[in-house]
Amino acid sequence: MAFIRLYPATDVNSVAAEIDRAFNRFFGVAGNGKSEAETEIAAWRPRVDIRESKDDFVLTVELPGISKEDIHIHYEDDTLRVEGERKREVPGDGAEYLRGERVYGKFSREFKVNTPVQSDKIEAEFKNGLLSIRLPKAEEAKPKQIKINAGK
Repeated sequence: MAFIRLYPATDVNSVAAEIDRAFNRFFGVAGNGKSEAETEIAAWRPRVDIRESKDDFVLTVELPGISKEDIHIHYEDDTLRVEGERKREVPGDGAEYLRGERVYGKFSREFKVNTPVQSDKIEAEFKNGLLSIRLPKAEEAKPKQIKINAGK
């Protein structure tokens, strides 16, 4: 496959933060006795499928609960970056959450594209919580049939 998975700085926590999280998960967060998973708005990474055909690549990103305006797509230096934010809904009328299992916050996913694409023809569509990004391959990257000539 012509994609390489990247781990940007926003996805990688420091070693100290990871150790703190491990202790908090095991012992509970100080002060409230709840585990970190119950109290922290955790960083999240939406799931991505990548499909390749002879003409293009298509990435499908799961983004339920996010508005189109909160999603940003960039293609630069052969790298596709999808970033955005899922915002927590604030209950009205004095209501409060009794349990919150959904994950909120900012995300960023990057993919290195090792095959030339037509960057000016990249298309994106967002429907029913799925973001589809189509990257058409450049002509020089498409497979070509080689004609065999008869010998002399």
